[in-house]
Amino acid sequence: MLTLLFLLQAAQPHDALHYDITLIPSDTSTHVLSEVQITWRLGSTSPVRMQLDSAMRVIRVLVDGKPNTYARSSTEIDVPHQKQPGDSISTRVRYRGNPQGGLVTGKNTQGERTVSADNRPGQMSFWLPTPTSREDKATASFHIQVPATYKVSVPGKLEKVDTLAYGNLMWNYTLDTPVAVYTIPVSWTAVNSER
Repeated sequence: MLTLLFLLQAAQPHDALHYDITLIPSDTSTHVLSEVQITWRLGSTSPVRMQLDSAMRVIRVLVDGKPNTYARSSTEIDVPHQKQPGDSISTRVRYRGNPQGGLVTGKNTQGERTVSADNRPGQMSFWLPTPTSREDKATASFHIQVPATYKVSVPGKLEKVDTLAYGNLMWNYTLDTPVAVYTIPVSWTAVNSER
């Protein structure tokens, strides 16, 4: 039993506690610009490891609000730190690109453009940095910027919708119940102004 526990801790030594996700999708293509802050409880001194597909270009990584080094492979980001097991740490990853999966773009029965997250294990890391453990549960906040002609749907509580420049809105949701991140249904739809 101790061997199994050790192997599980070695696979993902850190626990994601909260996601703060800012997403700015294109309204004409699959391109997204995003910044994701994750609060972690550290289980060891090893780097924090997140899965993110190589199609997404990392612009910068911050640790506790300060620029930090990181290692990048085709599917992972490793972020070193100087903290001890039991400490909390915040990682913030800013990135952009055209996801090769995980977000499904199409049209609904009214011919409106829709984009929705593919809620299957392994799909979320095509467009969102995720823990290497798929079952890691956390709370989340979403800030999704879209044109005013779009409606955003995320589970949880709609806190507010901010009016921004150039006819854009920022939809702000909170999800206070910890869930595995890949199970969160996120979507936005272009609302037909003639209806």
